[in-house]
Amino acid sequence: MVISKINYLQELLVDDPHLNLNFEGDIDFTKELPVFNFNSSIRKIDLTALNLLKRKNAASLSADLSISLVGSNIDNAQGFIEARDLVYTEGGKVVKADLVNLESKLGEWRELSITSDFVDAKYLESIVFNFASNNPTFYCNLFTRIA
Repeated sequence: MVISKINYLQELLVDDPHLNLNFEGDIDFTKELPVFNFNSSIRKIDLTALNLLKRKNAASLSADLSISLVGSNIDNAQGFIEARDLVYTEGGKVVKADLVNLESKLGEWRELSITSDFVDAKYLESIVFNFASNNPTFYCNLFTRIA
């Protein structure tokens, strides 16, 4: 099976001691960039038992997720991830958040933002990487857009 040729439109229910979740939505690997549009209720994911995190103490997570994202990595991702009723537990310590939003936008600038109960942050960067132009108009237009 070649995962790059797969398009999923499904509902998935998992009830395992290390993972308990409901998934409903679409994951499409047939496009140039993968497309993720789904909702998932993660009642429990045991991050250490599934070897997703290496921790001395057990770590687990629960949350209701809503994801609408296009991209294969952080450099080309566009869209959002919303987590509601997020609970992270590690070694008896608990971190809770009613809402965490992550958003990535691409345009003349790359914008990454997070809003949550405990932090709001935005990161902007020019997406003109290693691009050289012999046209002086390009640089004038770029400066006008930045300024």
